[in-house]
Amino acid sequence: MKHLALTALLAVAACGPNEVRVSNAQGVHSINSTLTAAFTGYRGIFACGDTFTSTDEHQHYTVTTVQTEAGCDFTFEQSVELLNAADYGIINELKDGLHFVERIELDLTRMSFYDDQGERLALSRLADLQFSVNGQALLDLGGYGMLPRSNIFSGAALDGMKRDVQQRMPCVAHLVTHVLLLDDENRSTGVRLEYDAQPTFVVSDLET
Repeated sequence: MKHLALTALLAVAACGPNEVRVSNAQGVHSINSTLTAAFTGYRGIFACGDTFTSTDEHQHYTVTTVQTEAGCDFTFEQSVELLNAADYGIINELKDGLHFVERIELDLTRMSFYDDQGERLALSRLADLQFSVNGQALLDLGGYGMLPRSNIFSGAALDGMKRDVQQRMPCVAHLVTHVLLLDDENRSTGVRLEYDAQPTFVVSDLET
């Protein structure tokens, strides 16, 4: 009787999905970004209200700024390729029929804002902060001082990336960082945003 029960348990286990974690060690690209709202100045002088587009050949992003009563509102936007088309033939864990994404995690390890002198902006200068990926909010001002932080994607933010992996297409994430910086007497001539994050794909050979 015990033998039959063990056999049934093994049969159920054998029918379950074969899950594998695929991250930086396996070849998934980390996110190490530096986004600058022009210290050299748009039209020569930084003015809140300008829009900046990167000239960095290695990364593309835009920064829009809006003047408010309290200070300057910055929105940094960037699309990052987590997996490119070639990765599906290079990363062993993605070559062996593991086409289905069970979940995607993002470890946000660092986020900092700097002025034109390279000084990190004090938390007291930040009046509001929102960080999102594919429309899913992952960090606000309350969590800014508590990094690193792990996140799990869900809903629409997850669905598009799942389809990309299943169809062996470049998997792209759209990152948006919104920050409201309070004015001070020594207003900087720009702001630099830096963040580091690592995505992890949990994939399997069966769709659940």
